[in-house]
Amino acid sequence: MQTSKYISNIFYSIGTKPIFTVDIHLRLRTTLHSQHLSKIGLWYDGKTTWVGDEGWIVNAAFSRTNEVIVSQAYHRGLNLKITIRDESLQSELGVKRSITIKNESHQSRDFKLLSQQVTCTQDGLSFYSPAERALIHYSDEKYSLFSIQMSKAQFIHYGVGAMNQIWNDPLGKLFFSPFSATKTESVIVCACSLPANETIGASIVQMSSDNMGHLKRSNHLLQQSV
Repeated sequence: MQTSKYISNIFYSIGTKPIFTVDIHLRLRTTLHSQHLSKIGLWYDGKTTWVGDEGWIVNAAFSRTNEVIVSQAYHRGLNLKITIRDESLQSELGVKRSITIKNESHQSRDFKLLSQQVTCTQDGLSFYSPAERALIHYSDEKYSLFSIQMSKAQFIHYGVGAMNQIWNDPLGKLFFSPFSATKTESVIVCACSLPANETIGASIVQMSSDNMGHLKRSNHLLQQSV
């Protein structure tokens, strides 16, 4: 397939609002908070498949307004449909990503949802903060915070560091890694059991600021509202 069929970028801006860029891999980047790069994937039966890999049908940014982009992706082998709604936070600190996964098969699916975060520099400090239930990156004198709410998940695990060092793909296991003094990479793993024709939802927040206290307060308010 030609490269042009793999890449589809949508740009827009209004006033001081972030400029969203969504490509066919459903990575989200905002130029106002350009260090954010988020990647969504699923683990099933000993293998991770990232949205946009072989086996996916992607309808990137099929609906958009000045502050919201909606995309969909369907995995043909698993019969799972993911709908992703990306919206700018009112605080303008970052974005909120709402994910809905529907099992369109005739049998129950046990899988794991993965959200990987990487910064542009990839050099800095990263750690998991239990009080905030969030991952925090620090680089270039700026803090980035990533948190998730998924009430129906069987469990949620957090890890920091290079993906190939903390994630065991055959076992679908994330090694305990709460701190990295060199890498601004992290991953959130949510274990899910989804009956046929049922749906499950998650909400991921990505924010950045040079004020850690401001990030923590904003994250606390967002968690209370979910």
